[in-house]
Amino acid sequence: GDIVYEWVEDDGFSGLSSQQYVAVRTIPALGRIEHKLPSLGRIKKILQGLIYVATSVSVLLGTLHYDIYIAISTATISLLTGIMEYEKLERRIVILNSSKKQLEATLKWWHALSFVDRRQPVKKNELVERTEDALVADAEARTERELTGYYEQDINEKLDNGLLDKFPEEEPAFPEPEGEPSY
Repeated sequence: GDIVYEWVEDDGFSGLSSQQYVAVRTIPALGRIEHKLPSLGRIKKILQGLIYVATSVSVLLGTLHYDIYIAISTATISLLTGIMEYEKLERRIVILNSSKKQLEATLKWWHALSFVDRRQPVKKNELVERTEDALVADAEARTERELTGYYEQDINEKLDNGLLDKFPEEEPAFPEPEGEPSY
């Protein structure tokens, strides 16, 4: 029959049974991913649509010899492409889809196990490992975007402030020691 999950409050420190773990970690994680995917897909489609419209406008402006306005439409295309690259939408969607499939497969695998199999420590460890692998992939995708953004911002800030210009162009010459070394 159907498995009934008991409600438990997860404080992040107390031990959980395997059923509680599925109830507070695996199922909610799958729900969060399923909630995120449609909005990311919509954002990606909207940005791609705007890029296509801006490209069409650019071609139309070139045809009508409004060359000065082509720069504006090209800047718009660059802005929209930059947003997509910064947010890493393509990669995040692929990773989220992969994580979703992995969590669904984990739940199917877990539900297919017999009562006795669910009690085995090896199966419990596999449940946790599969779930955490899926969640780590999602977290890495988010932090990669954030770290990349902060790193690039930090480098650009240092360049703007001239902090990276203070390195000597040549290594200083150190005089060779004369005579025998004393010990």
